[in-house]
Amino acid sequence: MTRAVTGLLADGPGRAAMGSAARQAVDEQFTVDVMAGRYAEQYRRVLQRG
Repeated sequence: MTRAVTGLLADGPGRAAMGSAARQAVDEQFTVDVMAGRYAEQYRRVLQRG
């Protein structure tokens, strides 16, 4: 892990690319619509267990 962190410290473009990819993942996977759908599915599962 130390090696990975040290490598990122020395690699500005790599850090930027990693940050951009992370931001894109968050923007796609954690929208209000996506999260509402996930919560609704969890509620359905709980209600089915009765």
